[in-house]
Amino acid sequence: MITNFEEVTHDLTDLELSYTDEVKNYLLGVLGHSPIKQPRLCIMLNNHLIMNEGNPNISFTPMRLRKFINHFRSNAILPIIATSEGCYLIYEKVALEKQIRSLEQRAASILKASEGLKQILLTL
Repeated sequence: MITNFEEVTHDLTDLELSYTDEVKNYLLGVLGHSPIKQPRLCIMLNNHLIMNEGNPNISFTPMRLRKFINHFRSNAILPIIATSEGCYLIYEKVALEKQIRSLEQRAASILKASEGLKQILLTL
């Protein structure tokens, strides 16, 4: 859970985790090499669930979908690439290395911002 974003970054709930296999299988069938934006993917997942379950107890939002994506990546379940064009699965070494570099660069940028705020805090 991330401070100041607790409401949307909490761990996947037991209910959400019960849909892990279904989300995984849906991602395997939809993404391929064509990027799809997360809001569109949420609509597709929600429609899929409604068609298969009628009135599911879960509704996907882009923020919660990112928790699933993080879960799949962190646990080495799916090789999900996310770019400004959308997200997709790929099993190519170069593309995965590029995604890893992107994640590391974003993490370094966030760390740099936190270091700057620490400097400001020291002056207060």
